[in-house]
Amino acid sequence: MHRFRLLRFVSGLAILSLIISGAVAAAPAHAQFPPTDNANLVQTPGYIDCYFTPTTTMIGYNTFNAVNASFRAVVRAGVTYPVAAVNAGRVLIQIRVSVSVWVNGSLGTFSGGCLTQAPPDPHPTTITALVTVNARLWTAPNVHQGQVIVSLQAGTAVTVLRGPVSGPIQFSTGAVGDWYLVRPFDTEILGWIWVGRLQF
Repeated sequence: MHRFRLLRFVSGLAILSLIISGAVAAAPAHAQFPPTDNANLVQTPGYIDCYFTPTTTMIGYNTFNAVNASFRAVVRAGVTYPVAAVNAGRVLIQIRVSVSVWVNGSLGTFSGGCLTQAPPDPHPTTITALVTVNARLWTAPNVHQGQVIVSLQAGTAVTVLRGPVSGPIQFSTGAVGDWYLVRPFDTEILGWIWVGRLQF
């Protein structure tokens, strides 16, 4: 009797093992999201030729306004980052191709065109806009060379940082249009958008 129960128990385990292994084999592999951004940092067309190197490890924030800022990333000392904007002593740097954070400009050094050109206005007029339907942010102002970073919901508010820059806007034709470098409010995302998807 005990042998029969033991056989039933062992058989049950074997069947359960087969079911589990089948389920695991059938389960689809999960795609990594968001994708790892390993592309080299380069100056995006429309930026000034300006770089910032922190002299101390510091915190990167989602906005230049220290009162409303929230933590976004740790920025390492000694690494040189492209500059996207300067505002009230804060510097917007690219820490990855499509990701940016604000840091304290007094805690680092500038290089490149920053040393030979007139410095960016430390108190620029902030230009904001709303995106319309089918709005997408791109890594470059060019549908042939750039990649889509994210699709934005209509009505999303963005800060305009650079532009306009002329570039292709359609895959199937040679049509070109104006692009602007923008940053959605309260995010670290940085990307280019066609002017036809902006409402100023």
